[in-house]
Amino acid sequence: MQGTRTGRRGVLQLALIAAGGYALAVGGLYLLQDGMVFPRSATAPPRRPLPPDAEHWSLEVGQGVDIHGIHLPGPDAAAPLVLGFPGNAWNAQDFALFLRDCLPQAAITAFHYRGYAPSEGRPSERALAADADAVLDAMARRWPERRVVLVGISLGSGVAAHALDAPNVAGAVLVTPFDSIRAVARESYPWVPVGALLRHPFDSAANIAGSDKPVAILSAADDELIRPARTEALVAQARRLVHRHVFAGAGHNTVFDHPDFAPVLEAALAAVVAGQPPQR
Repeated sequence: MQGTRTGRRGVLQLALIAAGGYALAVGGLYLLQDGMVFPRSATAPPRRPLPPDAEHWSLEVGQGVDIHGIHLPGPDAAAPLVLGFPGNAWNAQDFALFLRDCLPQAAITAFHYRGYAPSEGRPSERALAADADAVLDAMARRWPERRVVLVGISLGSGVAAHALDAPNVAGAVLVTPFDSIRAVARESYPWVPVGALLRHPFDSAANIAGSDKPVAILSAADDELIRPARTEALVAQARRLVHRHVFAGAGHNTVFDHPDFAPVLEAALAAVVAGQPPQR
C-alpha cells in the first residue's frame, strides 16, 4: 500500500509540474505577444537615402502622439496614389522606396507604424487601425479628388484590410496576407488557448468579406510563416477579387526577390484601379 501511495504522489507531482510548466509557457506567450506581433527592435534604420523630391510627413493622431511618414510624388497628377503598409519588421522609408522601384508611375505614401521610430506611442492593432484612418483622412484633405490604392504586405495586409472601406479608398493589393492573426497563431501554437489570450487578432477575412471594393491577392507558394491555407481562407471571403497570383518557389521573405514580383505587383495595381467602383 505504501508503494501505491508513493506512486500516486509521484504521478500527482509530475502532473503539477507539467501543469505549472504549461501555465508558464502560456503566460510567457501572452506577455511576449506584443513583441512577436510588433518586433520593433528587429526593424533596421533606413538603408537607402530618399530622393530630392521626397516629402516628410508628420501627423498628430491624438493624446500628443505624432506619427511620421514619407511621400514620394508620382510623375504626374494622374498617377495612382498608393498608401503602403509594410510588414512588421520593415522600415517604412525603405518600404516606400521599394514600392517606388516596383511602381515607378505611382505616387507613394508610407508611415512608420506607431511606436516604430521616429513615430511615437505604442503599437497595437487598434492603434494601427486608427492611424490608418487618420492618414487616409489627411490624404483626402490634400487630394480630395483622388482615390487611394492600399498596398499591404504581411502584417500590413491586415491594416490595409481594416482601411479598405474608407471613402477615398479605391481598393487594395494584399501581399502574403492571412485570414486572421488568430488563425495563424492557432496553427503555430495549437496547444495554446489563442482565442482567450490574443490581443491583436487582425481579422482580415471579416473586413474584406464586408466590402465591395476590388482586391488583388498575391502570395508565396512556399510561405513558411503565412501558410497557403490561411491565404486561401482569405481569398474565399473576397467579394471582388480582381487579381490573384501565387509566386512559385517563393517564401514569405524571398517573394520580393522573385523576378516577376514587380511586374505582377504593377498588374495587380492596374487591376484594382480598373475595377474600382464609381466615385461617390
